[in-house]
Amino acid sequence: MTTLAQQVVLKEGPIFLLSHENGDIFGNTGLGLYYKDTRYLSLLSLQINEQTLPLLNFSGYRNFMGTFQFANDIMRLQLGEAIGPSPTSELLLLPQTLGLRRSRFISQGLHERIELSNYNRFLVPISLTLQFGSDFRDIFDVRGFPRDTWGELLSPLIDGSKLLLRYKGLDGLDRGTEVIFDLPPDAADVAMPESPGPKVEPGIMVPDVGAPSYHINMKIPIATLTWNFTLEPHVSRGPTSLSFHVMPQSGDEENEPLWLAEENRTNNPKSKRLQASVRNPKPDSRFDKAVHYMRDSYRKWDTEATHFSTDNEDFNVLLKRSKYDLRVLVEPVGDGYFPSAGVPWYVCPFGRDSLITALQTLSLNPQIAIGALRTLARYQGIRDDPWREEEPGKILHELRMGEMARLGMVPHSPYYGSVDSTPLFVLLFVETMSWLDNNSLYD
Repeated sequence: MTTLAQQVVLKEGPIFLLSHENGDIFGNTGLGLYYKDTRYLSLLSLQINEQTLPLLNFSGYRNFMGTFQFANDIMRLQLGEAIGPSPTSELLLLPQTLGLRRSRFISQGLHERIELSNYNRFLVPISLTLQFGSDFRDIFDVRGFPRDTWGELLSPLIDGSKLLLRYKGLDGLDRGTEVIFDLPPDAADVAMPESPGPKVEPGIMVPDVGAPSYHINMKIPIATLTWNFTLEPHVSRGPTSLSFHVMPQSGDEENEPLWLAEENRTNNPKSKRLQASVRNPKPDSRFDKAVHYMRDSYRKWDTEATHFSTDNEDFNVLLKRSKYDLRVLVEPVGDGYFPSAGVPWYVCPFGRDSLITALQTLSLNPQIAIGALRTLARYQGIRDDPWREEEPGKILHELRMGEMARLGMVPHSPYYGSVDSTPLFVLLFVETMSWLDNNSLYD
């Protein structure tokens, strides 16, 4: 069972990851990788020699990146599995002589690098096993809203260094989760559920902590991939690494990483060579390019935002932390930023919350207000629709893009049932015009 204190949340733009404190995703909870109100990963686990290593420490970097540190318990290896000093048929690997580091971040998907270090004086062979699976459930479904029909979970496809999890939705979209590895696995297996279909069972909904409630638990196809490494002593060589990249495919768009799109648009004479190196990357180059893109994005945010400083260092730290917490909530939209309502269950356009956030941060960055006003104006009501409480001129309350909204199972496509979004929109428009002292919002 996963409690509130045991979860880790990472987010960038419309994608967020909710995982256990050791980085895994499992169990009948809300853990998973989400995009456009759909869970694209509901299972992700890592084992070394069929063991889950104890977590030593977790550290986060500006809400989009996290690092997990692990070390081994006592491990017993049969002689022949390792080259060591033991004259017996069994080798005892002492605790904390193997180190494992998982570094991950969010940027139009999940990117993770696994590093293994051997602090023994002899070679140690290990098997690294990753399991992936997805139920592709709508976020309303995950949170317990009633539903009695689902689409079809298809068998995962494994082709060399690529894995594709697949789902044929009732709304006509073929969703997928593509996983790309920088090294092909030594062994791969796909297990389809014997009796597919939903099953109602009790579970705690993270992050809400309380008595168990009843949720749908979907039996899903599981892909198991294994890599075999022989770890050299750390003094003679650095860590052994494996990277993978998880990219959601929503079925209604072409997903190209922003860092790749910028490389492809370059006018540099070396652009063809750059494009070739990105599309056929050297080991870990995808990971490094995406890290650099995200760090540049945060530097841009720092440059655009107003700098506040006081004579109290503790208060300065609070201001800086708040600025980065706000950055993780916003999504770049055209020439501005649009703030979502909150992680994890309200990563979506929200009329009231987004408008109040924009109003309160005019002095920090007016581009938040510009992004909020223009985005909400794009969805302003134009007809009378009692189901969605839409009326001409009304500003939306909540907009969802998942399967249940597309099918009309919920009215959030968008939903306009709000008494405060419309007057707050007018208020923010007036205050933004006054703050900017120009007519740019009329353009």
